[in-house]
Amino acid sequence: MSRMPALVVPHTHWDRAWYWPAARLQVRLVECIDTLLAIFAADPAYRFSADGQVLMIEDYLEAHPEHRVRIVELVRAQRLSVGPLYCQADLYCTGGEALIRNLLIGRALATELGGCQRTLYMPDTFGITPSIPMIAAGFGIKTVSFMRGLIGDLPGMFSMSADPGAQGIPRQIPTGTRMFRWSSADGSQVRVFHLRDGYANACDLGRAADDTAMLPTYNEAAAVAKLVAAATTQNDAQGAPLLLLAGVDHQIPQPQTSRAMQLAGASGAFDFRYASFDDLSDALARHPASALVEYRGEFHGHGAASVLGGTVSSRIYLKVRNAAAERLLGCQAEPSAALAIAAGAPDAASGILRVAWKHLLMTHPHDDMCGCSVDAVHRDNEYHLAQAESGGDAIRRRMVRRLAEAFGGLATTEQRFAFLAVNTQPSARRARLVITLDFEARLRWGDYALPPHYAVVDERGAAVPFRELRRGRTSEHPHQAATLELYPLLPPFTVQRFFIEARAAPAAARPTAAARAAAKSRALTIENQRLRCRLLPDGTVTLTDRASGTTWKGLGGFSDQADCGDSYDFADFDGAVEDLLTPLAVERSEAQGQAGLVALRLRCRLRLPARLTPDATARSRTTVTLPVEIVYSLPPDAAHLECLVTITNTAADHRLRWSMRLPFLPSESSAGISFQEVVRSAPPQPTARPRVHPEHPLDAFVAVQSPDGARGLAVFSATPLNYEVVHRPKPRLALTLVRAVGMLTRPDLGTRPSGAGPLTPTPEAQCLGRTLQLRFALRPFNAPERARLFYEAAAWRAEPLVGTIEGYWPRTAPRALPGPLLSATAAGGADPELVVTAFKPAEPGGVADVVLRLFNPGATARSAVLSVAGKAALQALNLDETPSTTWQVQALDGGRVALEVPAGGLRTLGLPAGAFAQA
Repeated sequence: MSRMPALVVPHTHWDRAWYWPAARLQVRLVECIDTLLAIFAADPAYRFSADGQVLMIEDYLEAHPEHRVRIVELVRAQRLSVGPLYCQADLYCTGGEALIRNLLIGRALATELGGCQRTLYMPDTFGITPSIPMIAAGFGIKTVSFMRGLIGDLPGMFSMSADPGAQGIPRQIPTGTRMFRWSSADGSQVRVFHLRDGYANACDLGRAADDTAMLPTYNEAAAVAKLVAAATTQNDAQGAPLLLLAGVDHQIPQPQTSRAMQLAGASGAFDFRYASFDDLSDALARHPASALVEYRGEFHGHGAASVLGGTVSSRIYLKVRNAAAERLLGCQAEPSAALAIAAGAPDAASGILRVAWKHLLMTHPHDDMCGCSVDAVHRDNEYHLAQAESGGDAIRRRMVRRLAEAFGGLATTEQRFAFLAVNTQPSARRARLVITLDFEARLRWGDYALPPHYAVVDERGAAVPFRELRRGRTSEHPHQAATLELYPLLPPFTVQRFFIEARAAPAAARPTAAARAAAKSRALTIENQRLRCRLLPDGTVTLTDRASGTTWKGLGGFSDQADCGDSYDFADFDGAVEDLLTPLAVERSEAQGQAGLVALRLRCRLRLPARLTPDATARSRTTVTLPVEIVYSLPPDAAHLECLVTITNTAADHRLRWSMRLPFLPSESSAGISFQEVVRSAPPQPTARPRVHPEHPLDAFVAVQSPDGARGLAVFSATPLNYEVVHRPKPRLALTLVRAVGMLTRPDLGTRPSGAGPLTPTPEAQCLGRTLQLRFALRPFNAPERARLFYEAAAWRAEPLVGTIEGYWPRTAPRALPGPLLSATAAGGADPELVVTAFKPAEPGGVADVVLRLFNPGATARSAVLSVAGKAALQALNLDETPSTTWQVQALDGGRVALEVPAGGLRTLGLPAGAFAQA
């Protein structure tokens, strides 16, 4: 009788930083890899997996570069597995394009080390986003393995939180399932080996059950028993493969593993053999697809391995800054470098992009970006974020100069201060752009000063709607600078210049005392062609959709609740209530805007309890005030209300939320998550303990609609956040702006019965004194507009490229700037409703020089015709930038191509260098 194969994968789950900062854990990493190399030398059969990432090997080689040749030999011999990820990133707090960069960089570095693992292994990620099958398939990855996110408790494994099944949330896959198929909206599919028994079911071999020592005595009988028990637990009706993961967080490899496997195999029904995750993938591929249950959607439920959902709101300053850095690299630095290459003016400095991305990706591991590490770790995160910001901005500035040289910057006689903008979306749009103009010099240092009153005009002299956000002197150099928010109408892929022109001071009538008193007691109103916004004395907004006549009242209120949880999960205490706050000292005014941009400013203070009592069972009677500023603006023609919310946190141990009152109780909510929309139920808040609050993460947007589907309200967000549909006392959509907590983990929470890490104080997680600026848009919609929400939200977040044209750069003869360099149209010339998510230099050694990626946020496939001004050929690529064999473009006349983008799908195309040079 043949024995059942049991695949043993020695590994260590390497959190680069967590309870210690990265530099301290790097010392343990050296011990780990040095021990590993010694085992490899002594045991020719031994194999090891480097946690599905490259970063832990890169960190080791930083300390011991002399061992690189040995590492490469082991990887080539398939004894050591690395990649395909650069780091084990969180998926809900970071963007979809960031994950693609993670895989591109990880694959390249793993290949340099001798080979890249073909399986996407994410053992401890706090929830798994629904587009992972599409992204994995785009890299030729056929198998994904993960642990967290399934709803409900699982057999044979510890439970980190209560089962919320009583709230009517169905399980995604049948209880106990280890293997299934998982699909994305575009039809991409992977096979999944779910880590039902965790990623440590064969860890710490040789520890006897009664051995509680920090350094246990190795017990051979206990090691054998654990292997047999783990294999027996895996051996169910689903059959092979059985997976035994011989490692856990930061575990040092064990040299006794081979002997334990030999003894365990001799004593039972299992054939214990070393394996890699690629061996697991090959074994899983032998199962007929029809024998595997299929699932489509996300894995963000609480159960045997909680997703630790409060982390989306912990240290929100990291999420805000990361989202901005992702936009800087993806909307500014990469497109500027790609345009320079396509214009025939490449610059070697674009190679710094990988350095900037690596700094940013070093903040993406789940214990980093989720805000659930010790304070020192997150101070390191801010250093890496600053490096990514500085590098990305330097690339943008340098490449803007290349564009000005290639397409024409300032003419010889031009005296006006100028900047350029490029809409790197395939369709015309009125887009928001923000630029800081450094008035260093025109021809000589200090020879230019911003006029007291001015307009921004385009090439034709038409005024551009704008608002000056700030004006002053820079901290870098003693010169004047100003930050502008503008809403120009931008054609696709066209280099456009804009100019500062002095204007006379506008006549201003001084309001009388009676007029000021009347303004204080009545609503202030702004409106455009679509919306009317009234800012009321209580600080809330009433928004009227002029197209349908629908009015939304009570938008933008604040609520606050005690948080006795930790950096992983929100928790409340018995009798706790969420207070609906009445702002103090409300000040409302019209915010300056020009050329059709209308805005209102709200300034107020919120009174909150200062902290919890020492026993964490009540809130302090001492209060503090928390300052708030919100600017509401209505760009011309916009169907949404822009909202810029600024708060400075002054209270500890609390959760502050910003809410939209709803005139109905929705049964579900929808949210844009990475490249896919998800629908979630909206159950009432639980009352029994232990309880998991029905908070959910959003990325691009969240939307709710009336039971009849006739009307709804969406909130676009520039930052990943948690939201909740609150039932009592009245329905509202609440978005968490800040969670302030003071412990890494606490035991016995009402929302999580067990701990999740060390009991370490984290006073900086209280975010005291942190000023946070969050950008939203409120979008009322009717039934026919519902299908466009994801497209609008994705386009709303896609920034145009902007940059100053420095007056001292070489000047050219005046010439018309070309454009559009690239555009897309649907049948009849309509907007194809596709979003460019990446326009970047191709990875080194690829078949193209520039990469363009299109995303279809819609629920149905979209067809489009792409036109390139230089008539360059467009090539169909996979996400990993290799030639595609699964789809192709259709060549048309005049250098145009036709293509179809599936629902919720991505299409990547390659262009050659100089593609726009002849435009």
